[in-house]
Amino acid sequence: MVIGLQGAGKSTFAHKLGQGLHRKVIHLDKEYYLFDWKKRFTKVEWVAFQKKLVKQKEWIIIEGNYKSTLDIRLAEADTIIFFDFPKILCIYRIFKRLFKSGQSFDKAEGIKEKVGFKLLREVLFYPSEEMQHKLDRYKDSKRVIVLKNSKQVEATLQALASN
Repeated sequence: MVIGLQGAGKSTFAHKLGQGLHRKVIHLDKEYYLFDWKKRFTKVEWVAFQKKLVKQKEWIIIEGNYKSTLDIRLAEADTIIFFDFPKILCIYRIFKRLFKSGQSFDKAEGIKEKVGFKLLREVLFYPSEEMQHKLDRYKDSKRVIVLKNSKQVEATLQALASN
């Protein structure tokens, strides 16, 4: 599973890793939202969807945060990749995304990138320390990888895709 700050590059990483490993990638934003950011699931349906998702027999890559269902994915993942990038860099990348053209591979058809106070607040107040403590509980039973910069991302991508 791939989690972390918005704008850090989780979606792109997961996409490239999926191509390198020839594995299906599930972008949670693409599953959760319909056209124009309308929610596809109720809370109960979202939990049920994720429980079914993590029980698939075929190995998949799941990208996205969704704190309310994080523990479902953490319990079943064999590898957890946490993007813990500097927040100012993530905000810069979020604004940079606004000027890219074309459909994003990690969003449902017709969804356009948007930046609002809620998104910026989520980045600025992302609980990186809390997440690190949560991941520390899994370090003995799962492979936990914390990425803090683009060099680490590229090295990890090459290492995982070559296995």
